[in-house]
Amino acid sequence: QAATQATEAAKTAVDAAQDAAQNAASLVVGGVDVGAELKGVFDKATATLSGITDQATASSALPTLQELQTKVDGLTAQVDQLPAEGKKALAGLVSAALPPLKELVAKVGAISGAESIKPALDAMIGKLETWAQAPA
Repeated sequence: QAATQATEAAKTAVDAAQDAAQNAASLVVGGVDVGAELKGVFDKATATLSGITDQATASSALPTLQELQTKVDGLTAQVDQLPAEGKKALAGLVSAALPPLKELVAKVGAISGAESIKPALDAMIGKLETWAQAPA
């Protein structure tokens, strides 16, 4: 049942990420399309989390989740260089895509044996939550 709920949450997260990505045109810094990069992160995180059903699948997903955490950390320099309008657009993108992803993370977190992925997810979600706050 948890796997079914996770799959449903994953579909919602993908839809939200696609909608948000279309609002991301003003997010190019130094040749890096921050919006497209983040859409990729949301899509890959959703797909990876959707495949977690037990301890073994959580363990096999850990390298991918750590890679995504590193990618999000690596985007910090570009995010910091965004103009105010870009930061607002980024906040909108992340705000739209984050709730379904967090719901999926919570469902996966309830799976026995999935504790190993929590640090990578917490770090990534924490950074994304910061970006979801539109600048004043």
